[in-house]
Amino acid sequence: HTLSKSRPTRGKAVITGFSQGGVLSFVVAFRHPDSVSTAIPVGGILPEEIKQPPVEQQGPPPVVRALHGEDDRLVEYARSQASVARLKKLGIDATLKSFPGVAHRIPPAMRKALYNLLKQALREKPILLFYLLKPEPRSPEIQLWRTA
Repeated sequence: HTLSKSRPTRGKAVITGFSQGGVLSFVVAFRHPDSVSTAIPVGGILPEEIKQPPVEQQGPPPVVRALHGEDDRLVEYARSQASVARLKKLGIDATLKSFPGVAHRIPPAMRKALYNLLKQALREKPILLFYLLKPEPRSPEIQLWRTA
């Protein structure tokens, strides 16, 4: 809520992240549904230790569109499947797109899927977007965009 005061927007946030950032995307969407319109976790999970949201939400729950490599040994794909299934049981619109042969990284096909999901989310909801991906050459660790 501090961020929404210091960086006001016209709507709820769209969040995404890779690995630990993917975990944060799941957790923030789950624990703060009134602040997030769309979460796109990449190679992340919703930890089982994270229980029900602390308060009843006002309005629609966030949309969750997870992306995960099937050969990920660091953050196992099955745990991402379980995270999405858990959200679905709670009535959250959650999906998981798998990438066969992909380990714990973001290859071009996954990056393209991520960008397409971000474009869709931003087209539907002009908001503040946090993009938290693992650092790569020629790519900042954290980028922040403001739209409209």
